[in-house]
Amino acid sequence: MIVDALKKVENKTASSKFKNVDFIYLMNLEKRPDKLKYSQEKLDVYQIKPCYFKAVYGWGLPSEIYLDLGVKYQLGMRTGKEQAYQATLNPYTKDPYKVMDDSCIGKSCFHPNLSLGAIGCTLSHLSILKDAYDCGYETIWILEDDFTIKQNPSILSERIEQLDAIDRNWDMLYTDDDVNTFEQGIPDNTAIWRPDGPYIFEDLRTRVRKSHFIKLYGRAYTHSMILRRAGMKRILDYFAKGVFLPYDLDLAFVPNLRKYNLVDNVICGGGPGMLSDTQKHHFN
Repeated sequence: MIVDALKKVENKTASSKFKNVDFIYLMNLEKRPDKLKYSQEKLDVYQIKPCYFKAVYGWGLPSEIYLDLGVKYQLGMRTGKEQAYQATLNPYTKDPYKVMDDSCIGKSCFHPNLSLGAIGCTLSHLSILKDAYDCGYETIWILEDDFTIKQNPSILSERIEQLDAIDRNWDMLYTDDDVNTFEQGIPDNTAIWRPDGPYIFEDLRTRVRKSHFIKLYGRAYTHSMILRRAGMKRILDYFAKGVFLPYDLDLAFVPNLRKYNLVDNVICGGGPGMLSDTQKHHFN
């Protein structure tokens, strides 16, 4: 079960006070002290001291752990007549890739684009969400260690209040207007799919009139996001079914998850010279 692969937030220290946010987490791999130093220096300018979470190093987990994490293929799921519906039964070896069919019933399956590092990223986010939910937090802010600050982050407290006035039931607020938002929908023959997921055709990006927000269905990147308690629960319940896509893309399929972007950038991705730790194994 995926809950058995989650990691505790150890040596937890209270994050600095930030209006309208109960707790702030910063994800960082122990193998990337350069990223941690960069992140801390950027946040120190604004007296923001998050709780440091030692992220799950996906490239180092035993292969048997992965084999228990995937979506269990069942009769009636998409068998995938398109090439895009190929999956792997073992992300550790990437062998074999195959179109999902009845021979896969009962086995874990994973999208071919899901790297071991991306699985670690998913487990890291879910570990934080479980910690936050168990602690009773209503609103949290999660930062990955490759962010860039474009405006004083204190404006996010105001944006939370403004979003409350528009939608009291919002679940997630990305702190930027990322260009990788899915703007044209996700037809069923693209690389973004789940064997147990819905077909997605609708427009996925809508500007909320006379506001600072864009309502969206899905997007790439999770470098900075604010989540409400109901959203934490929806995400945790959804991933109990298994991991299939990279975390950022998989969030598009979480039922009833109300997600928003900002119209302008406050905290966005792409720290200078930052290599992704999800797509390539950089360490021995």
